[in-house]
Amino acid sequence: SVSPDPVDDAPVIGLNFEGKERAYILYTPNTFAAGNHADLVLHGGSQSMRRILEPDTSTRRWVELAEQEGFLLIAPNGFNTRDDNGLGNSQSWNDIRIDRGNVTSQENDAGFLLAVLDDAATRQTFDADQTYVSGSSNGGIMTMTMLIEQPERFAAGAAFIAALPEEAVPDPSIAKPFMMVNGTEDPLILFEGGPVGANGSPTRSVPDTLDFWIRNTGSDTNTEFFQSLPETDPNDNCSV
Repeated sequence: SVSPDPVDDAPVIGLNFEGKERAYILYTPNTFAAGNHADLVLHGGSQSMRRILEPDTSTRRWVELAEQEGFLLIAPNGFNTRDDNGLGNSQSWNDIRIDRGNVTSQENDAGFLLAVLDDAATRQTFDADQTYVSGSSNGGIMTMTMLIEQPERFAAGAAFIAALPEEAVPDPSIAKPFMMVNGTEDPLILFEGGPVGANGSPTRSVPDTLDFWIRNTGSDTNTEFFQSLPETDPNDNCSV
């Protein structure tokens, strides 16, 4: 027999935000206890809250981690401007880039994400001082957006395959711990900076993005070190 997917039982919660129908998934693992922390997980561009939690995806690991660590998992849905749709499966975020190439959301997504956290707090009791934000690609840039524009709402954040825009961005009023994970050969978020894909507005380089966060967090670069991880799978076309 096939075990039921626990995500299927997670409620999809609808919100009317600034006149648009929006939604998020609230996944409460069996190990969650009142007062545990919460993680806000942001999908990438052209993805959705549903797709990142599907079985056989790398981001499905969030469900496993939620069960393992007992945290509340909150997965909001972005917006599709072309279809004027906040409920679909090809969504994006209105991140901190001024010009997003007319391919991403034009909505007040920062405000929507705060509304999601407020709504989730009426449904589960989690530690508001231990709320984390994470995302990849467009969701990673949106993660940076939230840490710059609304740092008081988060304890820390992590962005995967993401970088800041070329244009100047404000310093966060409060610097929160931050992790970046990038690939030197990423074809979309270029390590040396440049346009995102065929139509996306350009980002600065990954080292320049890192310098922004080092400066704002006051990190000690004297602790910097380099390490090559062992090649455990010679057939995955990947090395770190």
